[in-house]
Amino acid sequence: SWLNSCQNDMPLEFDTYAYSGTNPDGSRLTERITLVPGDVVFLNAGFHEFREEGHDNLLAVLDCMKKKGADKFPRFVYMTSSLQHFDTEHTLTNAAGERIKKCTNYVPENIMMKEEVQKFQDNLYIIGQD
Repeated sequence: SWLNSCQNDMPLEFDTYAYSGTNPDGSRLTERITLVPGDVVFLNAGFHEFREEGHDNLLAVLDCMKKKGADKFPRFVYMTSSLQHFDTEHTLTNAAGERIKKCTNYVPENIMMKEEVQKFQDNLYIIGQD
């Protein structure tokens, strides 16, 4: 994980799909990318069931980076969640756990964006906010 890498003074890495090629089983080829201080990482914690865990993990990584010296790491830029058009606060299911099939006609505000700005405004450059 990026947190373990930071804590152990190791570079941050991630796996991504390669530009071309496939594995012997026909699946897409992946490659490991090592991030360096000149890189810019755009990220978002999403809006499904792991959202809170994603926020907590990101805050832990940012705290570690600050303690170790932010100039040793890539720059993180947070993209706020887009306005969701479902008639619930954070998920695609209603209070009974049933999957929502229809969009709502009106959403008064982007609750997730406000939450993200509040959590990350002191630690990250944020794009997509009001």
